[in-house]
Amino acid sequence: MEKNQFKRFGWAIYLSIGLTALICFLFATYKIPDSTIRDLIVNLSSELFAVALIFFVVQQFFLWDPEDERKKQHETLLNSFKEQLENQLEETLGSSRASHYLSRDEAYTAVARTVAHISSTEHGEKHLMLAALHGHSGRRRTIFSHPNSAFESFAHQMQESERSSGPGRWYVRELYNVTDEERLKMIVERMEKAGDAEGFEVRAFCLENVLPQLTPMVIGKENTFIGVDDYTYYGIRSAIHMGAALLERRCPLCFQWFSRH
Repeated sequence: MEKNQFKRFGWAIYLSIGLTALICFLFATYKIPDSTIRDLIVNLSSELFAVALIFFVVQQFFLWDPEDERKKQHETLLNSFKEQLENQLEETLGSSRASHYLSRDEAYTAVARTVAHISSTEHGEKHLMLAALHGHSGRRRTIFSHPNSAFESFAHQMQESERSSGPGRWYVRELYNVTDEERLKMIVERMEKAGDAEGFEVRAFCLENVLPQLTPMVIGKENTFIGVDDYTYYGIRSAIHMGAALLERRCPLCFQWFSRH
C-alpha cells in the first residue's frame, strides 16, 4: 500500500470511529431516558470521540515516519556531497572553465545539445565515451513517472550516435555496472536498438553493494560531463561540464583510461 493510500485509509478509520461515537451520543441523549445505561453510553461515546480525535491529530502532525526521515537524510548527504564537489571543482578548475547543471533536466538538455552540435558541425570520426557506474541505493525506477522531454532528447541523441554509420560516424563506448535484472534488460534493449552499428561497443561488469559513483562522459575532443548519481532512477541528477583538454591536464589518469577503453 502506498503512503498516500495508507494515510487516506487512516483518515477513513478515524472518521468512522468519530461518527460512530457521535451517533451513540445523540441516540443516548435523545432516545434513552435518564438512567445509568444512558450515562454510561454518553461517557463512552464522548471518550471514544476524544480518543479518535487525539490519534488523528497525532498521526497528522506529530507521528515520526522512519522512511521519510531516511529519505531526508539521504537527500541531505547527496546535496552536501554535490556542494562539496562543485566547490572543489570550481576551486581547481576555475568558474570560467566549468558549467554547473543543478537539475536533471538541465544536465540531460546540455548533453543532448552538445552531441547534436558536434554531429552537425564536425566531420570525420567522432568519439563518445560513457561510464554509467550506478550502484546500489535501493530499488530504482527504470522509467520516469511522468514524460520527460529532456531525457527523451538525450536518449534520442544517444541512439542516433550509437546507430550511426559511414565516414562521419560516432564511435560510442559505454561501460555499465549491471546491478539487477531490470538494469540488464535496459542494456540489452539498448544494444538491440543499436543493431549492427559499426562503432558501438558495450562493456559491463557485475559488482554488488557498491557505492553510487560519479558518471563521467566524454563527447568529442573538448567536452567532458561528470554526472552525480540519481538514487531514484538509472541516471544522473546533476552534472558539471568542462573541456576534455582540461580533464587531461588536471586528471591525466582518468583521461588515459577513457582513451584506452
